[in-house]
Amino acid sequence: MNRIEFTINGECVPKARPRFSKFGHVYTTPKTRAYENIVKSTAIDNHIPCITTALRVELVIYKSIPKSFSKKKRELANEGKIYPVVKPDIDNYVKSVLDGLNGILFVDDKQIVDFRAIKKYSDNPRVEVTAWRSEE
Repeated sequence: MNRIEFTINGECVPKARPRFSKFGHVYTTPKTRAYENIVKSTAIDNHIPCITTALRVELVIYKSIPKSFSKKKRELANEGKIYPVVKPDIDNYVKSVLDGLNGILFVDDKQIVDFRAIKKYSDNPRVEVTAWRSEE
């Protein structure tokens, strides 16, 4: 199988901590659920096949450059010389993307045996997803 590559446009929404209703039920916040649905629909629109074997995944998460950055700092961020070492944590971004791809790109995220995530700045916020079967 060749590599599967597609882009989820827009600002990545980090997975929020589980919330509890007044009756004790656990639920995902509406903002997180909406983003996971965008991830799902993007994968479906790109005709992404469901892989049933071990796989490798790479996510490159491009965050918006803060408006407070000077012109010079914005330039450095666009060139990849400044990284977003700010909250939210990268693992929360990863969780929202992988949960959105569950049942679409793979049956379950337990199939991922090799994983890499990178957080960068860009004027064009997005998540670039690359996946391929792991050679056994």
